[in-house]
Amino acid sequence: MERVKIKPALLFVAGVAAVAVVGVGGAVLTGFPAGLQGHQYAIPACDQLPSRAQVTQAIADHARLYDQLVQAGSGVEVVAGRPCPDPDKSVVAVRVISSGEESAANDILGKATGFGVPATIETR
Repeated sequence: MERVKIKPALLFVAGVAAVAVVGVGGAVLTGFPAGLQGHQYAIPACDQLPSRAQVTQAIADHARLYDQLVQAGSGVEVVAGRPCPDPDKSVVAVRVISSGEESAANDILGKATGFGVPATIETR
């Protein structure tokens, strides 16, 4: 039998491709934005965010979801957060203290239909 020689460069390319496939697969399984941003959710650009009044109204309109989130832990708060320099642009900010609260908030948001506006989980 003839022995096949594999060039080191080919092994390197194959290794990089395998790592990329595993990384993207893991990101998709854990929630794509969370997988790429360290437990943060991707939010639209600032000029595409709803107003602070719209976010405040969305929180009020989804009182059951709000209640579920704040009951997830004593350090959880749900507020109209300000992710941009423009004070009128906002997102629902679920603020947590512990990893347990973060996990519970992720579970709740993953099973809910949401607030109807962008939301993010922030560790304080």
